[in-house]
Amino acid sequence: MKRFVFLSLFLITFALTFASGEVASITLNGTPLSDAYYQVNADVLQGYLNDALGSYQQQGISLDPYFSSQNAPSQIELKYNILKNLLDDKIAGYYAQENGLFPKEEEVSGYTDQITASYFSNPQYVYQIEMSYGSTETFWRVIESYVRSELIKQNILKTLVTDYPASFTEYFEANKADIKNKYEKVSASHILLSSEASATELKKLIENGSLTFEDAAKKYSIDTGSAQNGGSIGEFSRGELVKEFEDASFAATPGEIVGPVETEYGYHLIRVDSKSTFDSVEELLTTNAYTNVARDFQNKVYLGWFNNYKANSPLGYVIYDPELDLLDRLMKSQVSGEDIEDFYARLEKELFDSSGEIKEDTTTFAAVLYLMISDSLMQPTLDNLQKLQAMLDARKNLPEDIKTLSPEDMQKSLEETPDSTDNKVLELKNNLSTLIDLSKELGVFSEEEINARLAEEQTYKDKRYAVIGKVAGFLYHRMPDSDKALEYLNKYSGNDPEVVFLYTSKQYENELKPMLESEELFQNYLNYYEQYVGDKAAEMLIKYPLTSIENRLKENVIKNDKASDELKLKSIRLLIEAYNKAGKLSIDKNLKIDFFSGALAYTYYLDDYVDMGLVEESEVDALVDELMNEINALENEE
Repeated sequence: MKRFVFLSLFLITFALTFASGEVASITLNGTPLSDAYYQVNADVLQGYLNDALGSYQQQGISLDPYFSSQNAPSQIELKYNILKNLLDDKIAGYYAQENGLFPKEEEVSGYTDQITASYFSNPQYVYQIEMSYGSTETFWRVIESYVRSELIKQNILKTLVTDYPASFTEYFEANKADIKNKYEKVSASHILLSSEASATELKKLIENGSLTFEDAAKKYSIDTGSAQNGGSIGEFSRGELVKEFEDASFAATPGEIVGPVETEYGYHLIRVDSKSTFDSVEELLTTNAYTNVARDFQNKVYLGWFNNYKANSPLGYVIYDPELDLLDRLMKSQVSGEDIEDFYARLEKELFDSSGEIKEDTTTFAAVLYLMISDSLMQPTLDNLQKLQAMLDARKNLPEDIKTLSPEDMQKSLEETPDSTDNKVLELKNNLSTLIDLSKELGVFSEEEINARLAEEQTYKDKRYAVIGKVAGFLYHRMPDSDKALEYLNKYSGNDPEVVFLYTSKQYENELKPMLESEELFQNYLNYYEQYVGDKAAEMLIKYPLTSIENRLKENVIKNDKASDELKLKSIRLLIEAYNKAGKLSIDKNLKIDFFSGALAYTYYLDDYVDMGLVEESEVDALVDELMNEINALENEE
C-alpha cells in the first residue's frame, strides 16, 4: 500500500484549496459519461496533489506553482500528471465494468476502512490529515480511489496472466541481465591502503585475531570517510563503484575478507557483510528483490495491455479546469507535431481582447505559458540583433580598401592572408571571417543592408516586447512574490526604472548581500574559486557582480530623468551599502580601498537630496567621515 505523507501546519507552504465539483470526466465517443465514477473531483485530485507535494517537502524541495526547475516539476505539471493517471485508471475501470471485473463496493470500502482505521484512531494523525487533505472524508475518498484502482488492475492482470509462475519465469530469463544489474546488492566494508605490501600484512593481522576489521579500518584506512564507521560503505548495486571493487565484492562470500584488490584509489581489503544475489527464479524468491521484480513484471504486462486498449477504444476525456485544460492542449499540440507558433498565435488570441488589452478571465498559467513560449520564439530575433551588430563592428574595423570589396573578393582576401601570430593580422582575419560567415547566414552584406535589417529586427523586437510586456505586468500583478515573474517583468518592461530597481535590488538581496554580510560564507566561496581563478576569485565573486548592479542602476535609474527622486535615492543608498560592506571583507587591501572609494563616491550624490529635504546633512557627514577613516587607515598600513 502506498505510504501517505502527512505534513504539520508549519511545513505546508502551498495553498490548500479543496474546491468541490468536477475537474475532468471520461468521455465515450466525445460525450461525457454520466456515472459519477468516471468523474475526477477537485477535492480528490487536490488530496493526491497535497500528498505528492508532501513527499517533495520531506526531501527539502518546494515546488513553484507554475515554474519548473532542473530538479523538480512545477505544481501544475505535477497536478496534470496526477490527473492523467486518475483518468487512465477510470479508462481501465470502464473496461472492468464492461467485462465483469469491477470490484464490489463492499470490498473497496472494507479495504479502505482497514487502511484508514489506524490513522483515524490517532488524534495527531487526524489533525495532520485535516491540514493536508482538508477533512478526514477527503482523505478517505483518496484512499478509496487508490484502493479501487489497484483492485481493478489486479483483476485485469489475472485475465492477462493465467499461468503466473511460467510467465514470470519467462520474463525473468529474458531480462535476467538487466534485473541482476538493477536489483542485486552487496553490503560491504573496506580498508584502503596505499601499498599492496601493507594491505597484505594488515590482512594477516586481522585474520590471526590481532586486530578486528573495524579497528584496523579506523586506524589504518586512508579512506577517512568510511574509516570512522569501521570501514562500512553500506549497500550498493552494480555500476555504482569501480569495476575491480565491484567484481570482487559480488564474487565474495559474506564474512570473508578478500584482497588486496587494486583500483585507481589504492589497495582494498574488502569484507562483504551481506549479499543479495540470484541466478534463478528460485534464488530470487528468497531475496527482498523479488517484490520489486514482480512489480516490474506486472507493470510491463499491464501497461502493454492498457496502452493498446486505450489507443483503440472510443474513450477519451474532457478537462473542465481551464489551467489544466490549457496544459493538456499544449501536450496534445506537441504530440500532434503542431507548429509551436500556431499554438502561440491561438493562445495570444485567447489572452487579448479586440482592443489589445488582457482579458479579465485570463488565468495565471495562461500568462506563464505565453511568456515561456515568447522566450523561445523571440530568441532568433535577439540572436539576429547580436549577429548584425557583430557584422557592423567587423566592418568598422576593416581597412578602408577592404570595406569596398565584394563578398567574393573579400573571401579571396581572407584566403590569401597568411597565418600569423601578429595581432593585427589575427584581428583582420577574424573580422573578415565574421563578416563573410554571417553574411551567408543572414543574407546581408553591405553596411546599408546590415543597418536596414538591424532596424527591421529592432522594430519587430520593440513591437513584440510591447505586447509581451503587458502579459509580464499581468503576471507580476498576480504573483508579486515570484522571482520568475519579476524576471519576466524586468526582461520585457523596456528598462522601466521602477522595474529595474525592483529586479536589481532583489538580485542583490538574494545573491550578493548574503556573502557581504557573512565572512564565513564569503571565505567558503573564496576558497573554492581560488582553486580555479587564483587571486581573481574575490573580484569575480564581489567586484564583477557589484559593478554589474552599479551599471544597471546608474544607467536605468540614477541617471534616468523618468525615475523619481525617491527611487534614485534608494538606488544610491543600495550602492553605498553594498560597496561599504564589500570593503569590510577580508580581501586584498587595494580592493578594499576600491570598494570604500566606490561607497564614498556615491555619498557625494546625497548632497542633492539634502537640498530636497530627503536626507539629513548629518547623515552624509557621518558617512563621509566613516569611509574616509577606513580609506586612510588602509593607506597608512605598512
